[in-house]
Amino acid sequence: MSVSLLRPAVAVLLCASAVAGGAATAAPKKPAAPPVCNLVEDAKADTFLLRYQDTAHDLSGQSAYGPAEPALDIVSADVAADAKTITAVIRVDKLAKSASSAPGGLAFRVQFASASESDENMYLSATTDGTKDTFVAGTRAITANLSTKLADATGVFDLAKNEIRISAPLATFAAQGVKAGAPVSFSGLDQTSARLTPTGSSSFADVATSAKGYTVGAPSCVVPGK
Repeated sequence: MSVSLLRPAVAVLLCASAVAGGAATAAPKKPAAPPVCNLVEDAKADTFLLRYQDTAHDLSGQSAYGPAEPALDIVSADVAADAKTITAVIRVDKLAKSASSAPGGLAFRVQFASASESDENMYLSATTDGTKDTFVAGTRAITANLSTKLADATGVFDLAKNEIRISAPLATFAAQGVKAGAPVSFSGLDQTSARLTPTGSSSFADVATSAKGYTVGAPSCVVPGK
């Protein structure tokens, strides 16, 4: 009689042991992927008057920098997206709404391309004349060098963070294949700052390049839409 009374207790102990053993041998969770950041990086103090600061372009055969313009001096850039919004960020040395060599204002542009597209890229751009800020999303035909505005974007010149942030609905670039999980690339494309004149013409002040890319929806140090 005593043996039969003990059997349920033994069964409970065996079950508890099995549960504990299962918990102990469970596979550990994979750590979350770290957020990507600074996909484009550029040296400081390399603003210039002529277009190609990385090649010999002046009469002496030496690459020439200057004048120094911290408000136009690109330090890094990123693109990030969630299911609804895509955001580009350009960080500069010391952001301002004006620069001594840019009487018409400042302009910034981040360019990226779909992995399957060889002759068209997309861009998010920002301009300011010191009073009015304008943000645009568009495409550029590379061979024809022809830009097409797709939509107005939103954005901010964040003087406290030395950042220009530009956002547009992700659907703006749906025809270009930009969607969750799709890769976009910076390779072969320039991320630029430019000086504007009162007549509307412009000249580049800094150019940053990168061979890196971004997967739409991947974690980023940039919060889309912010």
